[in-house]
Amino acid sequence: MTMEMLFALVIVTSIIIIVVVRKKYKKHRAEKKFDERVEYLTDRYGHISQCIPYLSIPDSVFVFEETQYLVVGYVACKFDLIRDVRLDVISQGNSGAIRDIVVGGMLLGTIGALAAANNARDDDACEYVVTIFIDSLSDPVISYQTDDYNIANRLLGIIRVIIDRNKSRLQSQQ
Repeated sequence: MTMEMLFALVIVTSIIIIVVVRKKYKKHRAEKKFDERVEYLTDRYGHISQCIPYLSIPDSVFVFEETQYLVVGYVACKFDLIRDVRLDVISQGNSGAIRDIVVGGMLLGTIGALAAANNARDDDACEYVVTIFIDSLSDPVISYQTDDYNIANRLLGIIRVIIDRNKSRLQSQQ
């Protein structure tokens, strides 16, 4: 092994070690920040009854059934302020894949079209946006966006239960 190859190997190994250590440090910082956020919320609102946890705090949802609070990211909302909820699906589609197949076919014939079709992604990228409408003139909408259908559906279900309980409570008071 020549000196240049050994030097290159040491540099590549050093870069890999730096990247791995940096990733672990970032993950550790995110976990610590998340734990601090959970501690703050439990001190303020009590026991967490439902949670959609993510290390990225704006993507986390906490439900405090005892104190009747919902926290979406950094926004806290009292249950009785929630009026409606909507789920929107934003499909990103694969129109680029169709274009690639057509261009591949024009340039390289059947083989080009087949190669482009083979490289196309099978799944359509979808984003799910849960929009929560609340009784507030200053900030009447809370939005939550995810690419996970099950999480969007879970949040939608939680909000619908809260809305139904609000309606039942109002009817029983009348």
